[in-house]
Amino acid sequence: MFHHQVYAEIYNEEVKNIIVCSNYEMANVLARNAYGNSAIAVECTYWACGAGDTYGNGKFYDPQGNEREYKGSEAENITNLENENIALRSQLRDDNETMLDIAFELDTVIDDNAELNEIALDLDYRLSQLEDREA
Repeated sequence: MFHHQVYAEIYNEEVKNIIVCSNYEMANVLARNAYGNSAIAVECTYWACGAGDTYGNGKFYDPQGNEREYKGSEAENITNLENENIALRSQLRDDNETMLDIAFELDTVIDDNAELNEIALDLDYRLSQLEDREA
């Protein structure tokens, strides 16, 4: 089974060409044959780069100097999504615990309010009894 990767042929930090090749060694030979012994090949399968871009510090840059986006391999993206899923589930558990705590506090406030309403009704009744006696 063949596995092909995408390589940038780079000369003087400039991306000269994008090629598909089965291995790094061959891509490097092709880059040197095309652009001279100081040319290199850099695997760029998961970078959004093209001819005219620049390469430095392990990253690709567009002609305006903006860093090109690294798209990541399928395995990297799956790992990132799995980690994000774990973090979101943890946050959801924390949020559920917080909601349960708030619901408990709300029930307590409602119960306290019901008790206060009963006391207020009792006091109102007693006050009306006193007013009836005085009248």
